[in-house]
Amino acid sequence: MKKTITTLAAITLGFGFSACDSKQENARDKAIENKADQLDDKADAVRERSKQDAAAIKDGAEARHENNEKAVDAHQKSANKIVDADKKAADASADHLKAQGEKIADGLENKAGAVREQK
Repeated sequence: MKKTITTLAAITLGFGFSACDSKQENARDKAIENKADQLDDKADAVRERSKQDAAAIKDGAEARHENNEKAVDAHQKSANKIVDADKKAADASADHLKAQGEKIADGLENKAGAVREQK
Protein backbone atom coordinates (compact mmCIF):
# COMPACT_ATOMS: atom_id res chain seq x y z
CA MET A 1 0.00 0.00 0.00
CA LYS A 2 2.82 2.34 0.85
CA LYS A 3 4.24 1.57 -2.54
CA THR A 4 0.96 2.52 -4.22
CA ILE A 5 0.73 5.79 -2.32
CA THR A 6 4.31 6.65 -3.12
CA THR A 7 3.68 5.92 -6.79
CA LEU A 8 0.51 8.02 -6.78
CA ALA A 9 2.37 10.87 -5.10
CA ALA A 10 5.14 10.70 -7.63
CA ILE A 11 2.63 10.71 -10.50
CA THR A 12 0.77 13.67 -8.97
CA LEU A 13 3.97 15.65 -8.53
CA GLY A 14 4.97 14.75 -12.07
CA PHE A 15 1.72 16.16 -13.41
CA GLY A 16 2.18 19.28 -11.29
CA PHE A 17 5.61 19.91 -12.71
CA SER A 18 4.35 19.09 -16.17
CA ALA A 19 1.65 21.70 -15.83
CA CYS A 20 4.25 24.35 -14.93
CA ASP A 21 6.48 23.29 -17.75
CA SER A 22 3.47 23.26 -20.03
CA LYS A 23 2.74 26.98 -19.48
CA GLN A 24 6.39 27.85 -20.10
CA GLU A 25 6.52 25.50 -23.04
CA ASN A 26 3.34 27.02 -24.49
CA ALA A 27 4.80 30.52 -24.16
CA ARG A 28 8.06 29.37 -25.74
CA ASP A 29 6.19 27.57 -28.53
CA LYS A 30 4.05 30.63 -29.13
CA ALA A 31 7.14 32.86 -29.32
CA ILE A 32 8.81 30.45 -31.73
CA GLU A 33 5.66 30.24 -33.85
CA ASN A 34 5.38 34.06 -33.91
CA LYS A 35 9.01 34.37 -35.00
CA ALA A 36 8.50 31.73 -37.69
CA ASP A 37 5.35 33.53 -38.89
CA GLN A 38 7.28 36.79 -39.12
CA LEU A 39 9.99 35.09 -41.16
CA ASP A 40 7.33 33.56 -43.43
CA ASP A 41 5.79 37.02 -43.88
CA LYS A 42 9.21 38.45 -44.76
CA ALA A 43 9.79 35.62 -47.22
CA ASP A 44 6.42 36.31 -48.85
CA ALA A 45 7.26 40.03 -49.06
CA VAL A 46 10.65 39.29 -50.63
CA ARG A 47 9.02 36.92 -53.14
CA GLU A 48 6.38 39.49 -54.08
CA ARG A 49 8.93 42.30 -54.38
CA SER A 50 11.17 40.11 -56.54
CA LYS A 51 8.21 39.22 -58.73
CA GLN A 52 7.31 42.90 -59.14
CA ASP A 53 10.92 43.88 -59.87
CA ALA A 54 11.26 41.11 -62.45
CA ALA A 55 8.02 42.20 -64.12
CA ALA A 56 9.24 45.81 -64.19
CA ILE A 57 12.54 44.73 -65.78
CA LYS A 58 10.71 42.67 -68.40
CA ASP A 59 8.26 45.50 -69.12
CA GLY A 60 11.13 47.98 -69.46
CA ALA A 61 13.02 45.67 -71.80
CA GLU A 62 9.91 45.15 -73.91
CA ALA A 63 9.31 48.90 -74.14
CA ARG A 64 12.95 49.51 -75.13
CA HIS A 65 12.70 46.76 -77.73
CA GLU A 66 9.57 48.32 -79.23
CA ASN A 67 11.24 51.76 -79.26
CA ASN A 68 14.34 50.30 -80.89
CA GLU A 69 12.22 48.59 -83.54
CA LYS A 70 10.48 51.90 -84.26
CA ALA A 71 13.84 53.67 -84.47
CA VAL A 72 15.21 50.98 -86.80
CA ASP A 73 12.10 51.26 -88.96
CA ALA A 74 12.46 55.05 -89.09
CA HIS A 75 16.15 54.77 -89.96
CA GLN A 76 15.37 52.12 -92.56
CA LYS A 77 12.77 54.38 -94.17
CA SER A 78 15.22 57.26 -94.11
CA ALA A 79 17.97 55.08 -95.59
CA ASN A 80 15.55 53.84 -98.26
CA LYS A 81 14.71 57.45 -99.18
CA ILE A 82 18.40 58.28 -99.47
CA VAL A 83 19.07 55.19 -101.59
CA ASP A 84 16.05 55.96 -103.78
CA ALA A 85 17.14 59.57 -104.22
CA ASP A 86 20.67 58.46 -105.06
CA LYS A 87 19.34 55.96 -107.62
CA LYS A 88 17.13 58.65 -109.20
CA ALA A 89 20.08 61.05 -109.34
CA ALA A 90 22.32 58.36 -110.84
CA ASP A 91 19.62 57.44 -113.40
CA ALA A 92 19.18 61.11 -114.32
CA SER A 93 22.92 61.59 -114.63
CA ALA A 94 23.25 58.44 -116.75
CA ASP A 95 20.34 59.55 -118.96
CA HIS A 96 21.91 63.01 -119.38
CA LEU A 97 25.29 61.48 -120.19
CA LYS A 98 23.68 59.15 -122.72
CA ALA A 99 21.82 62.07 -124.34
CA GLN A 100 25.03 64.10 -124.52
CA GLY A 101 26.82 61.11 -126.07
CA GLU A 102 24.02 60.77 -128.61
CA LYS A 103 24.31 64.47 -129.52
CA ILE A 104 28.06 64.20 -129.95
CA ALA A 105 27.71 60.98 -131.95
CA ASP A 106 25.03 62.59 -134.14
CA GLY A 107 27.30 65.58 -134.69
CA LEU A 108 30.20 63.32 -135.69
CA GLU A 109 27.98 61.35 -138.07
CA ASN A 110 26.85 64.63 -139.64
CA LYS A 111 30.49 65.69 -140.10
CA ALA A 112 31.25 62.27 -141.61
CA GLY A 113 28.36 62.78 -144.04
CA ALA A 114 29.61 66.27 -144.92
CA VAL A 115 33.10 64.89 -145.53
CA ARG A 116 31.68 62.22 -147.83
CA GLU A 117 29.73 64.85 -149.76
CA GLN A 118 32.92 66.75 -150.52
CA LYS A 119 34.07 64.02 -152.89
